[in-house]
Amino acid sequence: MFPGQSQELNELAGFVLMSPARGTTASEVEVEDLPNYEVATTDQQMLMSLLAAREIIDSLTLNCPVNQPPVSREWLTALGSLTLQAQYLSNRNTERRKFGTQGRRCRSNCTSSEFRAFKCGVVRSATG
Repeated sequence: MFPGQSQELNELAGFVLMSPARGTTASEVEVEDLPNYEVATTDQQMLMSLLAAREIIDSLTLNCPVNQPPVSREWLTALGSLTLQAQYLSNRNTERRKFGTQGRRCRSNCTSSEFRAFKCGVVRSATG
């Protein structure tokens, strides 16, 4: 997207990664202060692209604290809704760790009996 701009892109990426998702300090760039993408400078376009990428990643991330109730998130897609639930369990006595997910996908306007369910999980006896 920005050939020959790797140094500037890396510097801006560090800035974006170090700032909170919703800026609250005066030293942070507010999205409202940026011009339209088409008329923005290359540095502003890089910043906007990185901020958009961070928003996408944040919206797709589920934080699963160890040995807590499952966390759940729902996304509306062009194919219907997708609900994902994830949980991370650890047993200190046996050093077994388990991460599991389950989800439901529904095409638009479906009833609860028309959901497609799926599950997956991983069990590890060592870290890594």
